[in-house]
Amino acid sequence: MNNIEGKKVVITGGAGFIGSHLVDRIMREAAEVWVLDNMSSGREEFLGRWFGDDRLHMAKADVTQLDSMMRYMKGADVVFHLAANPDVRSAADNTYAHVEQNILATYNVLEAMRTAKVSDIVFTSTSTVYGEADVLPTPEDYGPLKPISVYGASKLASEA
Repeated sequence: MNNIEGKKVVITGGAGFIGSHLVDRIMREAAEVWVLDNMSSGREEFLGRWFGDDRLHMAKADVTQLDSMMRYMKGADVVFHLAANPDVRSAADNTYAHVEQNILATYNVLEAMRTAKVSDIVFTSTSTVYGEADVLPTPEDYGPLKPISVYGASKLASEA
C-alpha cells in the first residue's frame, strides 16, 4: 500500500475473515488502524496477533447506526468499507436485512465520511453484481449488470 504510513485507517468489518487479513497488511505498514465491527460474523481472535499494539483500535460498532460511524471517522485518512451481510441465502426470508446491512450501512459510512471530510474510500463489492456473466474471469467493465440475488443487487446499489 502506498503512502499509508502514519495515516489513520478505518476498516469496517475488519474482524471478519477478509477484513482481518487487510488489518494484517495495513498494520505492517505502520498505520493507525481502527477496526469497526459489530462482531456478527467477525471474530476477535482473527486480530489477536495485534492485541497490545497501540496502533490497533477495536470498536464494537454497527454500520447501520449513523451516530456510531460519525464518532470514528474524525481524523481518518482512508476508509476500507468491508462490512456487509454476506449471507446470500438469508435474503429469501428477509430481504430487508440486505437493504439495511449493505445499502443503508454504506450510506452511513459515506455520510459519516462526508461530514468528517474524509475523501478516500475503498469499497469491496462482489462478482454477483454481474449476474450470470458470459465472460470468465469477468472484467470490471463487463455489462450489463444484472444481479440475480438481493445480495448482488444491494452491493450494486452500494456501488452506485
